[in-house]
Amino acid sequence: MDLKEPTEIIINTTLVFHEEKPSSTEWGNGSIGYEIYYSTKSGIMQVLKIGAFGDRTLVKRFWDKRERKITLEEMLENIQELSKMPYDSFLKMIEE
Repeated sequence: MDLKEPTEIIINTTLVFHEEKPSSTEWGNGSIGYEIYYSTKSGIMQVLKIGAFGDRTLVKRFWDKRERKITLEEMLENIQELSKMPYDSFLKMIEE
């Protein structure tokens, strides 16, 4: 077995949205969090909503329509695109 090359790459990214800019005088932070999980082995990107107590709920899975695995390069492009989206656009995308 050749251990020089990785057999699997896992990317786990968290996106945090604020409906309004948090105030230093408010209790809590009013944030809405999502976790993006991707594994090169499955080639599927999963979007999970992070609850108030840190629990996660799967809200969407992505792979292309031909059920071809998403490549690492495509996944990195997806993360870049998602990180620039406002919350309403992100929400619309995961609700489709």
